[in-house]
Amino acid sequence: GGRFKAIDAEADLRVDRIDAPDFIALQNLRVKLDLKDAVLRLDPFDVDLADGEIRSVVRLDAQQPTLRADLDLTARRLKLARLVPPSPRLAPSSGAMGARARLSASGNSIADLAAKADGQVQAALSQGQVSNLLDAVSGLNGGKIISLLMGGDQAIPINCGAVSFAVKDGQGRSEVFVVDTMDTRIEGEGTFDLDRERFDLTIAPKPKKAGILSLRTPVRVYGSLRSPGFELDKAGLALRGGGALALAL
Repeated sequence: GGRFKAIDAEADLRVDRIDAPDFIALQNLRVKLDLKDAVLRLDPFDVDLADGEIRSVVRLDAQQPTLRADLDLTARRLKLARLVPPSPRLAPSSGAMGARARLSASGNSIADLAAKADGQVQAALSQGQVSNLLDAVSGLNGGKIISLLMGGDQAIPINCGAVSFAVKDGQGRSEVFVVDTMDTRIEGEGTFDLDRERFDLTIAPKPKKAGILSLRTPVRVYGSLRSPGFELDKAGLALRGGGALALAL
């Protein structure tokens, strides 16, 4: 905080486009910086991406020995088609996603701030479509997966989707996690760790039409964004599979 106390400053930054490898292009970056009396305010801190927009305000207060940071971020109309990489085997996704993050923390480094962040993170999806193959995989509907691989994929509507995480000391815990499509309702719960940049989610698919190959087994998704992993509830999978075959005999 000593450097913040030494100067006052104002600045404006505008960038038309930023391209980076393996990342979505950023457009129309707009930042207004105001530093006065050891308080740095970035308002606005805005950028466009995925045909949508992110609007945010960042405040860093260095008047006390420990830095205080506040973030208020709103994302609007982010297009799924731009966020999800295209694949020749999947029908294209569509729809718009919005999000809101309000976080506050105290610390003297980025890692320290992340480890002590408190607040709320929320996201919602509406008026969308997702690959029917993705929906079948999430619902563990083996019969549909086989037919889609043989006959071709198609897009199906997303009725709604919403997630909400409460954040305390850098740990996010789900309060709401649901995605509803024409064929599957997906409910989930889990946590994320801002300090270690890791997450651990359990997703429970619930196909709306029962079948021998529709196995309603939870899937655990965990790890980091760069190296995610997943595993099935193997005991539950075997039990459900045996029960489905027994009912068919």
